[in-house]
Amino acid sequence: NLRQVAIDNQLAGRVALGDTVHELLLGLDLSRVKAHAQRWIGAEPTLDLLAPVYGQAFALPATAQLDSRVAQYQSGIYLQDQVRFGERWLATLGGRWDRARTTTDNRLNGQRQAQRDQAFSGRAALSYGFASGLVPYASYATSFLPLIGTNTATGAAFEPTRGKQFELGLKYQPPGSDSLYTAALFDLRKTNAATTDGLTGFTRQVGETRSRGLELEAKTSPARRWNLVFNYTYNDVEVTRSDVKSELGRRPALVPRHIASVWSDYRFDGALAGFGVGAGLRYVGKTYGDAANQIAVGGRTLLDLALYYELPHWRFALNVSNALDKRYLSTCASSACYWGAERSALLSARYSF
Repeated sequence: NLRQVAIDNQLAGRVALGDTVHELLLGLDLSRVKAHAQRWIGAEPTLDLLAPVYGQAFALPATAQLDSRVAQYQSGIYLQDQVRFGERWLATLGGRWDRARTTTDNRLNGQRQAQRDQAFSGRAALSYGFASGLVPYASYATSFLPLIGTNTATGAAFEPTRGKQFELGLKYQPPGSDSLYTAALFDLRKTNAATTDGLTGFTRQVGETRSRGLELEAKTSPARRWNLVFNYTYNDVEVTRSDVKSELGRRPALVPRHIASVWSDYRFDGALAGFGVGAGLRYVGKTYGDAANQIAVGGRTLLDLALYYELPHWRFALNVSNALDKRYLSTCASSACYWGAERSALLSARYSF
C-alpha cells in the first residue's frame, strides 16, 4: 500500500539586462509518501510442465520475509536562468537544493531507522543557433533522489541515488518548417541504483552503473494535417562498481539496449473536420531478468491506435495500447516469469481554458 501527496509551484518571468535576456524560473516542491510493504515466500508442490496437475493444495507461508512501514518527507527549492546573449547564444544555469527525512519501521524485529539527507544538484548548458537552423549544444547535469525501501537481505534503509550526465547534441529545424530533428550522445553515471537479485529475490543497491548511448528523434509533417514522429535510443548500460564481482561489466536487469518507436497522426478536414486518427509501433529490445545476465527475455514490438475528436476547448480521445493483444513476457527471474500488459483502452475527455 502506498499513498503520496505532492505539490510543485513555479514562478516564471523575463528580464532584459543590457544586451541579455533572462528567462527566470523559481520553484518549490513538497512531497510526502507513506508506504507499507509485506512479503511471504514458501514452498509449493512439484508441477510437471509436460503433464501438469492443477489445483493442488498447498499451505500459505506463515512467516513473513518482509514487513516494513516507510514515511518520507521531501522538500526542494530550485532556480533556473536561461540567458540569451549575442545574436545566437543561449546558456542555461540551474540549481536545486533538496532535503529529505525518511523513517523505516521494520515490523519483524521492531527496529526503526531514521535518516536525513540533503544535497545540491545543478545543470549547465550552452548552445548556438546558426542561421541555417542547426543548433549544436552541450550540457552537464547532476541529480539527487531519495529512495523508499530497504535492503531485504540486511534490513538497512536505501541510500539516495546520485547521478551525473554529460550530453552533446545537434538540433536542426529547417527554416520555415515545423519539422525538428535531434541527435544526442550521452554519458550518465548513477550510484546506489536499486536492483533485485534474480536468484535470491532480495533488493539491494549497486555501487555504480554507467549508461552511454545515442538518441535520435525526428518530428516532421510529410503532408498537410499529417504528422510523423520517430524515436530511437541505443543505451549501453553496465555495472561499473559492485561488491558482487560477477555483476561487474553486466547489464542491469530490465534495461534494454535498443528502444524505438514510430507514431503517425492524421487530422481530417471537410465533413470529418475535428476527427483524427493515429497509429504507432513500439519496440523494446532484449533484456535480462537478473543481475548476472543469466536469464534473457526477448524483445517485443507492440501496436498502438488512437481516435480523437476536437472541438473548441474540448478533446475526446480513445487510445488503445497493444491493440493486437500480443502475449509477451515483460521479465523473468529465477522463480517466475511475468506477462506483459494485455490490450487496454482508455477513453478520455479534456477541457482547456
